[in-house]
Amino acid sequence: MYRITKLTLLFVMLITSSLSAFANKDKAINLPRGTVEGYLDNGLHYIIMPNALPRHGIEMRLVMKVGSLQESDQQKGGAHFLEHMSFSGTTHFPQDAWVDYFERLGMKYGRDINAFTGFDRTIYWLSLPVADFGTQVMDSTLLAVRDILDGVTFDPQSVEQERGVIKEELRSYNTGDDFYNLKIGVGRYILRMPLGTEQDIESISRNELLNYYHQWYLPKNACLVIVGNVDAQDIQKRILATFNQVAKGQPTPLGNYPLIYKKGITFHEVKDTVGTSSKLEFIIPHEGVVANTIASTALKEQYRLLMAAIGKRMAAQGIRCDVNDAWYLANQNHFSFSVEGRGKQELKEKMTKVLSVFSNIASKGFGKEELADYIAEKVNRMSVDTVGFQSSKWCDDFVDYIIAGDRYLTWNEDMEEVRQLVRQTSSSQLKKLFKTILQEGNKSLLVAYQNNAGKEESFNEKELLQLWQQGLKTPMPAYTYHRKEVAEKQHIDIPACLTTTHADASSSIVSKRKYEDIGVKEYLLRNGLRLVLRPTTDKDSTINIAMHGRGGIGDLSKQNYPLLKDAVSYVDMGGLAHIDTDLLSEVMQEEGLSMSIGIADYWHQVLASAPTDKAQELMNLVYEKITAPGKSYEDFKEVRDSEIESWGKETLLDRLLKRDTNRMLSRRVDSLVCNIPTNSGIKIQKEDLSKLNLDSMTTYYKSLFANPQQTTLIVTGNFAENEVLRTIVNTFARLKTSTQMARFQDKPSNMPKRPYKEAFENDVESQTVLNYIYSGNFKPGLRQSLMLKLMRDVIQSRLLSILREKLNIVYSPYADLYYAGVPQAKYYFWIEVAVKNENRDKAIQALDEIIKDLQVNRISESELNKLKMSFLVTKRKSLSDDAPAEWKKVLTTLLHNGESLEDFNNYSNCLKSITPEDIRKGFEDYVRPERVALLYKGNPF
Repeated sequence: MYRITKLTLLFVMLITSSLSAFANKDKAINLPRGTVEGYLDNGLHYIIMPNALPRHGIEMRLVMKVGSLQESDQQKGGAHFLEHMSFSGTTHFPQDAWVDYFERLGMKYGRDINAFTGFDRTIYWLSLPVADFGTQVMDSTLLAVRDILDGVTFDPQSVEQERGVIKEELRSYNTGDDFYNLKIGVGRYILRMPLGTEQDIESISRNELLNYYHQWYLPKNACLVIVGNVDAQDIQKRILATFNQVAKGQPTPLGNYPLIYKKGITFHEVKDTVGTSSKLEFIIPHEGVVANTIASTALKEQYRLLMAAIGKRMAAQGIRCDVNDAWYLANQNHFSFSVEGRGKQELKEKMTKVLSVFSNIASKGFGKEELADYIAEKVNRMSVDTVGFQSSKWCDDFVDYIIAGDRYLTWNEDMEEVRQLVRQTSSSQLKKLFKTILQEGNKSLLVAYQNNAGKEESFNEKELLQLWQQGLKTPMPAYTYHRKEVAEKQHIDIPACLTTTHADASSSIVSKRKYEDIGVKEYLLRNGLRLVLRPTTDKDSTINIAMHGRGGIGDLSKQNYPLLKDAVSYVDMGGLAHIDTDLLSEVMQEEGLSMSIGIADYWHQVLASAPTDKAQELMNLVYEKITAPGKSYEDFKEVRDSEIESWGKETLLDRLLKRDTNRMLSRRVDSLVCNIPTNSGIKIQKEDLSKLNLDSMTTYYKSLFANPQQTTLIVTGNFAENEVLRTIVNTFARLKTSTQMARFQDKPSNMPKRPYKEAFENDVESQTVLNYIYSGNFKPGLRQSLMLKLMRDVIQSRLLSILREKLNIVYSPYADLYYAGVPQAKYYFWIEVAVKNENRDKAIQALDEIIKDLQVNRISESELNKLKMSFLVTKRKSLSDDAPAEWKKVLTTLLHNGESLEDFNNYSNCLKSITPEDIRKGFEDYVRPERVALLYKGNPF
């Protein structure tokens, strides 16, 4: 959004006319506390904000306020092309030295080093791991960023190389929106797509790239954003020293390019063969609001209030309609509303009701009590909540400020002034806002139709215009608002089974160990239960527990699979045996408790959390859930009968699997690499469903969840360690083992021993997408997992350096690794390469040569060390002392993959011990051409 025009200003004046003494209509929203903003003499804008989350890193953005809209007819695709060239050689970082420098710091291209080109912006971003190198890395980084402004060399050979890369990128690009051309309008935007076309990229010359660069990459069009654990004054001096010498140039006005739409109805229909109903959506483009003052921010909140009020009115009148108003592009919002139905007539009837309600609101507004309740609900939810904001999130907010002018509320004082204005909102104000939107619909109305009912159910523009006009004229029965009675908050007596404390069981701890480097403590109880505690320092005083046990659906026998595969879901419906279901819901809401259970192929789990001072209630809740689940025979019968009734009918997933090539290909991979347990291939018969028994299911459930053997309880969060440990031990030491509780054997998956090849259809006729799957078994352990990950990154590096940079036949080749240690002990590499059909054989040959080379020749120590550094940086970035969710995730992953805490505590040494010869031997042992599966989309060969 670019500016407030007369239309928006009118409404700003409407709300500011009633401003009380405490609110200044011209007062700008404050930038976040601690922000330092300034301009150099050459026009460069900079923003610096100290932020300690994460404490190990700094986020940097170079925001160029130019994009594809600034291209001339001869420069189409040039803004995006230039983005590529910025990484392909600069004055101080020739050829690939720019990216290589940052990768040697442990950063990863695509994750920590990236860029994006849009219509009105080009953004370069870096995530710097400063903890490993100190602030001295900042000077080199600023020099590298400065080079983007005035040091891109446009080496002719690199230009031609990137030309081929971008053309491959275009071949794989998809907007992901069937109605994109409808929404983008008929103006400059549709003629200046950021990526350009293949013809644009083929025809643009190096001189035109230079012309665009010299005209638009000027300090005045740039803003440097730095957020992180920094000294703002120090960074300010460094920016001045590095950027002050960049020439000012001769700035050209950026231009004003609004979205333009055809007058009247613009209609677009797509055929839908997957869904079960059709969808008709009306979209009204209208001017949005740049929220940068108290008044304009209040206006934006009033628009949101209006949308919420419309939605509530619809719901109250029993009308199902998705209503939304959101920024789309430039200065335009899209007010959209949609209905679903079996056919054209049903859609027309539903849309007529929606439009009738709209007309009623635009003419009569909202009742006094109705609006008062909506405002109260809205205002109560308005608060400043920036606790825990990561530096990357702050950067995103600053980009909106730089490009669109929006300032977000980060001061409580600003929020209170906005809240006061929203409290004063009248029905007449909302009516005027809504009338204006509907009037814009009379000028330009976009209609998107997903037709699931066939060609005979198509619309035409005349019908849609009639529907729009008549719908707004259709009278709606008078609406009477019924205020909900607010029940007086009743005191809830917490059931004794949740509040009870238990006898001291500290003697049940048979071993304990502390892992200093990762801050984890491990305890083993006499009953076999393993406890893993990792306290964190986050500001949210919440305790999180994750109980994971061996045993899942994949461990069921062929006889039991049809009868017990859904047991956990059926048992979960019954709640707890000792607490009424409704009371349990009230208690959990009142006390801030949450809990969910689940089961996978080889593991089952309980996830739960609570405020730290409710730790005993939380532990008791989990204990009750795993030892005394309730049984709801009525719900069980209802669901089972529904299953019997729907047996044999095609589901939405079935239809997707039949029509979606990507899903079919993924399904084939799953079957080849044993991602689907062998028992899941058993076809469920109707008589199997009739045999389902809740009592048998509950017995099976308890044999899993109440079994302390092969079970680990992971605890993270900001809690008093000794107190919580005592609570956990006293509660769960009561779990007993019995002979009825199974102990599961860890049997490795039977991975493929022969090659496999299969073709799938490709929507892009000129392209072949190659998917190579190298799979096998391995001995679980952290060192082995790290070696496989390093091998994955080596493959990815080779794909980029050979297929993309040397041969110029791909844009984004992809190598990934999937592995599962317990019980499967399996891995598989997935390599995906999309190429033009004429380059298919060249790509196949290159891939074959890459693998053979890696099996024979060692990679260099320097390359290996660069990859290792990225692992260390990633670990430090994600596993900070204030990241309980990440710690819970990584500790769970270690458990499931058979990776020991001891090895993880010695992560650096474990990583350091892997040699180039280990990598070579790994390729020899684990990437075996005689076992490869080639699944490809394209013409058979």
